[in-house]
Amino acid sequence: MLDRYVRLLEFIDPKDDARAQKLKGLLEDLKQFESVSKRLQSESVSLWEVRVMFDALITEKPALKQYLGPRADIVASPDFESACVTIQQDNQHALSRQEKMAVRPFVVNTSSCTNEGEPEEQGTAERVLKRAPVTSGDKLYKLINVIPPTSMSS
Repeated sequence: MLDRYVRLLEFIDPKDDARAQKLKGLLEDLKQFESVSKRLQSESVSLWEVRVMFDALITEKPALKQYLGPRADIVASPDFESACVTIQQDNQHALSRQEKMAVRPFVVNTSSCTNEGEPEEQGTAERVLKRAPVTSGDKLYKLINVIPPTSMSS
């Protein structure tokens, strides 16, 4: 409806250019929001994609930071969301201590997953290495990608 009004504006009120320009600008803003809103409603959107889209909106309209920023009031667990985004960017080595704690339940030890089909008899080397602390390279956050980017508030 607003789009149609803007198209007809030049025929309706040619004297009020300032108002017409403001309405055209607002219409463009609404189109940006509509595009992001539609993408957010898709089932395949990840937390990383949401953060990228929100950051783009914040770049265009800095006043949105208090509503859409990574530490906005609407974010139930900022460290968890930030960690998920960092992991989805394949940058897990950059996680802060708080972020690591937030996603700790999602850590999967790959050596425990791959050794299931091996025979019970193991040599000393295999037994010792199996008990040794696992380096961060052997940990995966496999389930992070299936977390839906919805509000986690109760």
